[in-house]
Amino acid sequence: MTDKDQNSAERPIDKTVFSLAAATVLGVSVPLLVFGKALGPAITDLYNIVATDLGLLFQWAAIGSMIILGWLAFGKYGAVKFGEPDEKPEFSTVSWIAMLFSSGVGGGLMYWAGVEWAFYYENPPLGAEPRSVEAIKWATSYGLFHWGFTAWCIYALPTIALCYSFYIKKIPYLRLSAAVLGDKGSSSLMGRLIDLSFMLGLIGGAGTALALTTPMISASFAELLGTPRGIMLDIISVSIFVK
Repeated sequence: MTDKDQNSAERPIDKTVFSLAAATVLGVSVPLLVFGKALGPAITDLYNIVATDLGLLFQWAAIGSMIILGWLAFGKYGAVKFGEPDEKPEFSTVSWIAMLFSSGVGGGLMYWAGVEWAFYYENPPLGAEPRSVEAIKWATSYGLFHWGFTAWCIYALPTIALCYSFYIKKIPYLRLSAAVLGDKGSSSLMGRLIDLSFMLGLIGGAGTALALTTPMISASFAELLGTPRGIMLDIISVSIFVK
């Protein structure tokens, strides 16, 4: 372990951010677990607001990410090396691409690969008629918004910020607030709000992946073993694969 890694490991957890994140997750999860059916319509309405009414915001955020990353990659900062000047990469470029692809689309690809085109064929966007020629065009092209350059740009933007603060600025811990505000700024109110939002986003992303893949995995086990699928089989599936 290097001195930087040791300092990162010894740095105490921000109890305020951790407690707020844990309280938020419990405050959302427990009511859903207890009153899931009653809260179902409200959750659906909230999803529709985020996915439909805020669609333009997501689109411009993705376009902005592409522009910023293009400026970084092809500008004067494109040659900045994350690491010591004489340090060689631990993995080859091909290995990095394989690892990033596997970790980035594993759960989503399992869930959507076989059904996404059919979903858009039956429910095309922008008012197109279902099962029409226009719906076929959407079904064959719309998936690029999920698996094309835009998705990877959204992933890459915070990754570069974290890596720059850790490897170039030598801030010995991975907190997005430190990448945005600097080492001292991570302890401020704004810094803690940034870290809290980032943690909730990570938890939400991991929870979504589990929610999409667990039913498929447990249903496969149920089919192979000839047993009914239930909550216990879901819990066993999650325990096996998370471990």
